[in-house]
Amino acid sequence: QITRGEYDDIQPTFSPDGKTILFVRSNLPNGKLEPGDVYSAYYDGDIWKYALETKKENKIIEDAYNPSFSPDGQHIAFDASWAGPRRIWIADKFGRNPFQLSFNPSEAVLHISPNWSPDGSKTAFQVIEKTKFDILVASVESKEVINITDDLYTNINPVWSSTGKFIYFSSYRSGGRNIWRVPVSENGKPLSNPQQVTTGAGEDIQLSISPDGGQLAFSILRINADLWKLPVSPLIGHPTGDPQQVIATTREDSRGAWSPDGTKIAFNSDRGGEMNIWIHSIEDGVTQQITRGSGGDYQPNWSPDGKKLTFFSARSGNADIWVVGIETKQLAQLTKNDALDMNPFFSPDGKMIAYQSDQDGRKEVWVMNEDGSNQQRLTNGGTGGHFLRWSRDGKSIIYKGGLDGKWQLLKVSVRGEDPEPFAEIKGGSHISFSPDYRKIMDVTGHNTLWVTPINLGEPQKVFPIDEIDFRIDYPVWSPDGKWILFDRVKPQGGDIWIMENFE
Repeated sequence: QITRGEYDDIQPTFSPDGKTILFVRSNLPNGKLEPGDVYSAYYDGDIWKYALETKKENKIIEDAYNPSFSPDGQHIAFDASWAGPRRIWIADKFGRNPFQLSFNPSEAVLHISPNWSPDGSKTAFQVIEKTKFDILVASVESKEVINITDDLYTNINPVWSSTGKFIYFSSYRSGGRNIWRVPVSENGKPLSNPQQVTTGAGEDIQLSISPDGGQLAFSILRINADLWKLPVSPLIGHPTGDPQQVIATTREDSRGAWSPDGTKIAFNSDRGGEMNIWIHSIEDGVTQQITRGSGGDYQPNWSPDGKKLTFFSARSGNADIWVVGIETKQLAQLTKNDALDMNPFFSPDGKMIAYQSDQDGRKEVWVMNEDGSNQQRLTNGGTGGHFLRWSRDGKSIIYKGGLDGKWQLLKVSVRGEDPEPFAEIKGGSHISFSPDYRKIMDVTGHNTLWVTPINLGEPQKVFPIDEIDFRIDYPVWSPDGKWILFDRVKPQGGDIWIMENFE
């Protein structure tokens, strides 16, 4: 144990010579830092220095966070809110003579978690713009800034490889939060799209690369997710009873989808060690594994005849759209490109599949025939959320997208006409239609279900979860309108892992 006392100490980092540890200590009277989101910023702390030989510690920078030594040990990069919003700063190794490295005119934008390039000429850092998380690089000399990512995925915790050829980071761009990397040029410009490094369940975060570049350490946060159902009125969508457990293990069982006849639930689960697709029978409780193998299979959705499931998976190297036969277990890969293709949904007649893809540089709504042919982009304003929904007649797709400078629920024709607003709702990331297509169910804050009558009234609160340790997600209306299936999720801490031969 290095530090002791009543004060919280976090964010330790070694000096290049291994003689000093920098860390952040709470400056609050009770000594306790407020619980922090691993994706965001901490407050009420100072940077301290601990000398391993003398065991002496002293405060060197007030109100500063995420310290990072330069490769020569002569400077410290950190984030602080000294000139307004959180920005990246650099001081000498004693915490003196600081200067601001990163700038942005918006007070809504935060810059955190700097990490030096091996030659000490640049830093990579994380940018938070409300719900948008990206990775940027800044030149220490010119202060020129380059985007490494600029998309709708959550990109956090950048670290530079020891060779300077890659920037590694955590990203939620393929169904789970895994490790990705971007190859960069000598001046820090990205040379290609992000490349996936890890796959599977859990959240791979807080990366650190050994000085010799041979090992990549990271944390995997474990999540326990079960599937529950809430009885509701088919007419108004309000609860008629208490929620009931449907599928529960000690692992992750999530993103459930009702079969067309309402007798089965398809879902993704890592109960067998890999994230694969499973089916649970409501009638007899029997659970059957449908897919096998590594890569992570996520978010199954049924064909209208109940004979196939479509899902997305990185089993081919990056996220693509797949289908699998329920009886035959035969797999077919429908998209085969370097892009991220995800969140597929069959059309009502089963002849088309809508999905999201960033193959043109930004995630948009695409459609293709059920066999993967005739792939077409329908939107160009961007799309978010984890769903696409077809209109009842199969002529349009409902999605969350950008229009007139704001994110909202939109409708776009499969003929490629301009999108138009669809409905004002609470949430917008996980919508599900009632069987009569007159109401929408969604979740806000991962803790409250809302129902919205389409064009007939205001959103109404349906079900708030009272357990603060849990969150709810992915609500789906049953075919008979009597149930809402949803994920009930509990984070469970994590472990530290080491990867070798990653570059």
